[in-house]
Amino acid sequence: MTCPLFFAERQEASLGGRTEVGNKSLGALYRAITHFPAVHPSKREFPVQHLLVFLYVSIHERKTIHEIYTELGMAQGTVSRIVQQLSIYRNRKTGQLDGLNLLRTERDLDYPQRVAVTLTPKGEHLKQQLMKILEGVEV
Repeated sequence: MTCPLFFAERQEASLGGRTEVGNKSLGALYRAITHFPAVHPSKREFPVQHLLVFLYVSIHERKTIHEIYTELGMAQGTVSRIVQQLSIYRNRKTGQLDGLNLLRTERDLDYPQRVAVTLTPKGEHLKQQLMKILEGVEV
């Protein structure tokens, strides 16, 4: 199978070594992004909005839902639904626990309407794997 980022393997001599470094970075980014579906094998896709929310929380630990949707320019309902899907929740139809267990929410004791989003241990592990991939280390 050919990598959709086939251009990441090409080298442009006219730009010296800069293109080679950029292509390696793009290749590492591609490997990191394609690593996400492996987190939950029953789900074949990992939508880009889910990726953005996960990465934002990975970088900015303990952000509120409000801060996330404001910063990412998404609707509040979209971010709430994504956070739910990246967390563990009870499926209304089946009654079973569902979700990816990458994020968790915690209510602020002083202001209960405020919900902070943090990484679970599984989410932290995924973050570390992604960082290794971006550094060129096999996981």
